[in-house]
Amino acid sequence: MIAVVADDFSGSAEMGGIALRYGKRVEICTKPISSCESDLLIIDSNTRSSTEKSAVEKIAEIATILKNLSPEWIYKKIDSVLRGHLLPEIKEMMNQLHIPLALLVPANPSAGRVIDGGHYYIHGVPLDETEFAHDIDFPVTVSDVLKRFNESDEMLIEYRSVDQGVPEAGIVIGECNNSMEMKFWTNINPANTLPAGSSDYFDALLGSQFERQEIELESLPDFSKNVLCVCGSNSPNRVNSIKMFGQKQFILGEIPASFLELEKNKEKSIDEWVNNILKEIYGCEKLVIAVSQSLPPIENLTERLLELVTVIVAKILVQFKVNELFIEGGSTASAIVRHMGWQRFIPIQELGPGVVRMNVACHPEINLTVKPGSYKWPDFI
Repeated sequence: MIAVVADDFSGSAEMGGIALRYGKRVEICTKPISSCESDLLIIDSNTRSSTEKSAVEKIAEIATILKNLSPEWIYKKIDSVLRGHLLPEIKEMMNQLHIPLALLVPANPSAGRVIDGGHYYIHGVPLDETEFAHDIDFPVTVSDVLKRFNESDEMLIEYRSVDQGVPEAGIVIGECNNSMEMKFWTNINPANTLPAGSSDYFDALLGSQFERQEIELESLPDFSKNVLCVCGSNSPNRVNSIKMFGQKQFILGEIPASFLELEKNKEKSIDEWVNNILKEIYGCEKLVIAVSQSLPPIENLTERLLELVTVIVAKILVQFKVNELFIEGGSTASAIVRHMGWQRFIPIQELGPGVVRMNVACHPEINLTVKPGSYKWPDFI
């Protein structure tokens, strides 16, 4: 068994989709488990939305449990553009698992995301000049990957190109411009180090050990009715997603931003909005919901947005029979599944890069499809 520890739910789903390419049986869990019969176990630690202290505590718990499961090797999935509490989490895993070396390869060449000369680029644009410079929680201010980390302790953090090799201990950030350089990093045995990084690096590691399967969608899932899509991401792709679903005859339920500021009668106002929107979709049975883009300047906006969307989705699921649930944005997906008490998922189809359809184990009538906010939905959806 191979284990993956991801820092958000959409990243967990993406790893599951990659494993399907190699014919592996996969399960995704939002809590550590004591046993596993699958080929690949993915644990969503949900640490990107945590404080650094809480993130390290979660990683320590997960690493301790994984030691008892004795996986062949463990992969630490991180955000490809280095958002989150990366180094504290990696260091804690190294300490708990007694692994002296971590190899961090965050580039995703297949998506135009490369690291060259110590700087991160997306389609040739320095990372700090892209949309990620305006990320609410982890804004990118420099493209230099080493300068992303303010480190003053004893653990050595180095940047290495493919012709420099790796040291015996410390944390190495690997240069990667293309698939050939990515393949080079797979020569470092994952059983003797902690590999960490992007979906491309994980795909390359699996490809170095297993034969890729030719998998075709035998038939497209039925997206004609009983479908709910939740656009919870703040990415610019959000507008395109809403437009696309509108072209597919989805009814748009725009959640009023005023709900974020309500104190009195908030529950009543939300209930009335849900009842009205469910009346609108009668006979169509396809709904896409998103919060209004005109957001008030209030404290803890991200947390309050997640709470609002999660409460509304829970109320809709009680009244509306949903067979296909689409969620855009890893934080949104994580908040919703945890609120619903869903803890185990079985990936069944990779509909596109990073777009994975999975079955909700405790509600097998519901299939959940998750996509990172910065990715695009496949046209056939």
